Amino acid sequence: MHGVDANSIGVRCLLNAWFEARALPEHLTMRGVAFAGWLLVARALLPPPMIGPYTVHGYAIVSADDRIAGPDGRMPRELYYDKDWARFQAALGRAAVSVLGRLGHEQNVNKLGRNRLVMSSAAQGLEQRPGGLWWNPADVPVAAALRAAAPAGGLVVVVGGRRVFDYFLAAGYDEFHLTRMARVLIPGGVAVFSEVDAGRSAEAILAARGLVPGPGEWLDRDTEVTLAVWKPRAA
Repeated sequence: MHGVDANSIGVRCLLNAWFEARALPEHLTMRGVAFAGWLLVARALLPPPMIGPYTVHGYAIVSADDRIAGPDGRMPRELYYDKDWARFQAALGRAAVSVLGRLGHEQNVNKLGRNRLVMSSAAQGLEQRPGGLWWNPADVPVAAALRAAAPAGGLVVVVGGRRVFDYFLAAGYDEFHLTRMARVLIPGGVAVFSEVDAGRSAEAILAARGLVPGPGEWLDRDTEVTLAVWKPRAA
């Protein structure tokens, strides 16, 4: 989980008190304005808050152009790599719950009966349906959804697709496992994050959210398949 020391907790409490105030007093001095500016900077530098007793790991395998699926929304065979698939399945086996979108849920039958939280705007709040608990984030906060799906806490594996990856990019990843197949291109495919369509790489997007990569790993030098695990910058 994110490492948050006593100083970070103290600063966060101060920030919360400041930003939850309904209005600033009219007699705010220039010194107060400078202090407010410092608070804004400090708030941006703090690691994102943890989501209760959960450790959130994202897993994505992307093409050279940062795509996770073809134009039809389905993962093409070209993005399948056996070593990456084995790592991913092992993570699912350890997870208290996996989070995925409606399309991914419907395309991949839950044959093993794993605990799934299906993110969909078609759900009414939280709904138990065959194969998983359906969740509409517009109705239920993520912490409440995770409590309902996995009350004891534990590892949350974020499977995607793009909307799910985007959501947890904002909520905060404890790790993001990014596998890249450098020789595969998927023109017009679905991007791993929405910001990719604005011309930013997956790595740049993760870095902008305060994550840093660990040592890169070659899964296959011949076909240029690499893995990097991104984690929050130390506080």
